[in-house]
Amino acid sequence: MAGAVLYRDKGCGFCHGASLEGTKKAPALAEIRKQKAMTNEKISNQILDGGTKMPPFRESLSDEEIQQLIAFLRSKNRPVPPPPAAPQQ
Repeated sequence: MAGAVLYRDKGCGFCHGASLEGTKKAPALAEIRKQKAMTNEKISNQILDGGTKMPPFRESLSDEEIQQLIAFLRSKNRPVPPPPAAPQQ
């Protein structure tokens, strides 16, 4: 569940789609767990270093958070994150 919340809160869905379906901005991630070439190390490096259009998240994610995101991306039955908390007034 932590990875799902991170995916939502760090804005991954803005480019990769709320359901990991991909958008014009970034590729789909829904089937990444089936892509043998995308090892945990490659996914981690992509998150840390960014890519052609993807910004790096090295400064904004801990190693533990990256592992939580990878576990979320790799999970067969991905949990749906709860809706964001309403702003405090």
